[in-house]
Amino acid sequence: MNINQINFADASLKKIEIEYNKIILKILLDNDQKIEIECNNIVGMDNLCLWDENILESIKVFPASKDNAFIKKIMQNYDNDALYDNGKSLKNEIYDIQIKFNFLADLVAHIYCQDYTINEK
Repeated sequence: MNINQINFADASLKKIEIEYNKIILKILLDNDQKIEIECNNIVGMDNLCLWDENILESIKVFPASKDNAFIKKIMQNYDNDALYDNGKSLKNEIYDIQIKFNFLADLVAHIYCQDYTINEK
């Protein structure tokens, strides 16, 4: 299942589970199909804003640009050549999972991770 081909318009973000190295997004699509997006080897997240509505406009995944301000900051704070005890390395590919809500026209939430899976429930 290709995440960039799923129609997330009017889907509901039902739950976000955050663990040390994993974030799980539980989503109910407009056709009542339930899916989970599991983000692993988390690098970080920003702009995650949940105010009064959980209706999605879209979710897209792109390779994170090394020019991205968030990624630059992480690489400044950590040695990007280091291999950490948990097997993480900033040399590995980083994905930018972009979440756009209907009610926040100009704000996109980002989850930066090194691996993700999509599961139908």
